[in-house]
Amino acid sequence: MYNKQSLTILATAAGLGLTFILLVGLHSVRAMPTATTWFVSPTGSGSACTQAAPCNLKTAADNAADNDTLYLSGGVYTTTESAVLKITTSITVFGGWNGLTGVLVVDPVAYPTILDGENARRVVYVTSFVTPTLEGLTLQYGNAIGQGGDPSVPGADVGGGVYAYDASPTISNCLVMSSTAGFGAGLALYKGTPVVINNVIKGNTALQNIASFTRGVGGGMLLYQTAGMVTNNQIVNNSANGTQVYDGGGGMYVDGSTTLISNNTIQGNYGYRGGGLFIYMSAINVNNNNISGNNAGLGGGVFLMSSPANFEANMVLANNSSMAGGGFAIFDSINFTLTNNIVAQNFGGYPAGLVASALFDFSSSQGVLVHNTFADNNAPPNPW
Repeated sequence: MYNKQSLTILATAAGLGLTFILLVGLHSVRAMPTATTWFVSPTGSGSACTQAAPCNLKTAADNAADNDTLYLSGGVYTTTESAVLKITTSITVFGGWNGLTGVLVVDPVAYPTILDGENARRVVYVTSFVTPTLEGLTLQYGNAIGQGGDPSVPGADVGGGVYAYDASPTISNCLVMSSTAGFGAGLALYKGTPVVINNVIKGNTALQNIASFTRGVGGGMLLYQTAGMVTNNQIVNNSANGTQVYDGGGGMYVDGSTTLISNNTIQGNYGYRGGGLFIYMSAINVNNNNISGNNAGLGGGVFLMSSPANFEANMVLANNSSMAGGGFAIFDSINFTLTNNIVAQNFGGYPAGLVASALFDFSSSQGVLVHNTFADNNAPPNPW
């Protein structure tokens, strides 16, 4: 049985609870910023940016706020600016709008939306500290010439297709092709937690003459100090053509990152070191990828250096190296692991399946190999 004091306490508590509920309720119905939908076409004009009166891409991108959405109609978008699309807020950009009024129809296959750098400028530039989303776009013929972008390498032009520094973009269901830069020709993602999912990244070339050196890093993609995810992409026929100091990573160059790399097809790429993947000073997981038909001087499939990386359930097939490590070339790496990988039909001038050794710092590589299959890897008779 409750006494008067306990009833008073309960009543007070109930009152406080009611007051709290009312305060929460009042807080929850305060006016919040309303997200805006912007409609864009290559021939758009004015500032209405509606289905009936779409605006141009620059008008929408310059005026959109966080959480706004841009729908781009099919067609080709160009500019005379330094990038076809400059993103300064956390917006979502969809390609494939049919350009009509009424029910909103978005189909990137039927209505391809092409952002074309015309080999004269970047395609997409993302400023720092934003989290935009790009979906259903073709990003092509970007060129980072004269744009810079790497604070540690003066003169290096970075990110022909997409450049983001200290941002966390999500890039999905896009085609990133035929772009050029010194570093990260297709995508150059510095810091942040980017998500790259379900894209085709093909035919990009990392190549630049800097201070009398021919440099090329990350043909398809460059990841520098990132902690995001790269999954379910086709990274094909890209090249990193540098030959001295900075070189390699035809498909992807990963530096100082913890990004998850999973379920990608990394095929037909070329880099002086690391035809498919060049991984440097990165504690990353590389899982369930098809790494095949890549070419390099060292590490046709994978060049791993100074990295405690984990490789699990990858298919490393039919890669080629002219010097060593057709499948894997592992140097100066401690605590790397290979588990349940198939390494087969690779060709190399030295051990064709895998070589693990010292290179620059004269410390041996040390790792664990568990339940891997090495089969039909072929090295010429001389020297091994």
